[in-house]
Amino acid sequence: MLPGFLGITVFVLLPYLDILLRSFNLNEYNRTPDFENYKIVIANEAFRLAVKNTFYFTGISIPLMVVLSLIIAYGISSYLRNSWLMAGIVLPIMMPVSTLVLLWRTVFSEYGFLNRISGFAEGKGIDWINSKYAMAVLIFSFLWRNMGYAVILWIAGIKSVSVEILQAGKVDGANGFQRFFYIIIPNLKSYFLCIVMLGLVNSLKIYREIYLIAGEYPDEDIYMLQHLFNNWFRDLKVTYLSAGAVIELAFLLTAISMFYIIFKKE
Repeated sequence: MLPGFLGITVFVLLPYLDILLRSFNLNEYNRTPDFENYKIVIANEAFRLAVKNTFYFTGISIPLMVVLSLIIAYGISSYLRNSWLMAGIVLPIMMPVSTLVLLWRTVFSEYGFLNRISGFAEGKGIDWINSKYAMAVLIFSFLWRNMGYAVILWIAGIKSVSVEILQAGKVDGANGFQRFFYIIIPNLKSYFLCIVMLGLVNSLKIYREIYLIAGEYPDEDIYMLQHLFNNWFRDLKVTYLSAGAVIELAFLLTAISMFYIIFKKE
């Protein structure tokens, strides 16, 4: 384990320690920490907008992904035998981002496929990505791309439930819904935790798609934290960027720790 630990220390932990020090304005010229960067970042209107949009996107997309993927997994788990079908389920997440961006431009642009099937006259369609529907398009993109691995994980969890327990429940008079809610779901806690954590991490990667589709300054409704961080990086505002990164990490660690504590209780 030592080589891997050394690599993580050199390329992750030490650089992040540098970020932490910069966020408090600690350097060779200043030995007294202060919270000035954090005050400026929290008071920044762009930061507040980005935080609001990021929370909104994460708060809707992850619960939708968890619930919909569980329903799909339960519905097809009894019929899924073909490995090619399993590969097809996870195909979207294996697609290159550039290919995905080209697909969404083809579908959601003003002259795209969605406007054509909606019956809009040529040149009078909705530019879905730069309209009030931008967040809905973004959530749909996230679900389409990430549902596959969630379905596969749920199926693995459902298959791991003992057949004898399910049969015993059936003998005791439990119907299909009761077996699902009282036997299967309680045995999926660890899978739920894994899916939520993966979804949380992947929701913060949605920036790539937004950036390639709409550029540095997309519609206000889909202006995310990563847009702000990218702009700060471009302008070399390293101390603000460091403070923002520390705030984001603190939120992530808090959220993951809460999920872990709740769902790992006996």
